[in-house]
Amino acid sequence: MQVLPSTAKKFDIVDLYDPEQNIKAGTLFIKRLTSLYNSHEIDSVNRVKFILAAYNAGEGRVEDIRRAADYKKINRFEWDSLKQVIPYMSIHGELPEELLRHGKFKGTETINFVDEILNRYENYKMLVKK
Repeated sequence: MQVLPSTAKKFDIVDLYDPEQNIKAGTLFIKRLTSLYNSHEIDSVNRVKFILAAYNAGEGRVEDIRRAADYKKINRFEWDSLKQVIPYMSIHGELPEELLRHGKFKGTETINFVDEILNRYENYKMLVKK
């Protein structure tokens, strides 16, 4: 699993090159993100999208996106709505700097990551049905 050393350290993982420790770090991180986005305001489909986005970009970055959504009066509980605000995060002067605590963010990779994982999931479901 792709886990940054700083993330692994939070879970007392010392060797990310050890497959068992790497999988443990990724699993614990996903568990943490699941708990973080376990809110009655976020439905189960969007919860999965938030978890995937935070796994890819970091939970702080997702919170930046949600603050930017609040500023732009965009629904902060739906990933597809949040995708609309991401382009503003890389344009100088579009958003107050204090909203972007983790700096500017292009976001293309994260949007593509979420879409790709969900597409793979749908493809796997179709294969299993056959």
